[in-house]
Amino acid sequence: MKCWKQHQDELKVFLKKCHNGEIDKNSQACENARSAANHNLNSIFPNYGEKK
Repeated sequence: MKCWKQHQDELKVFLKKCHNGEIDKNSQACENARSAANHNLNSIFPNYGEKK
C-alpha cells in the first residue's frame, strides 16, 4: 500500500482498470488499491459514489 501512496497517478489508472473490468475488481490487488485511495477517492474520482 505504501507504494500506491507514493504513486498516485499509477493508482488512478489502476483503479480505473478495476472499475471498468480490465482487472478483476474483487482481486486482492484492487482491494489494496481501494484501501490506499480510500482517504482521497473524491480527489481521484470527482463525484465518486454519486448516483447517475
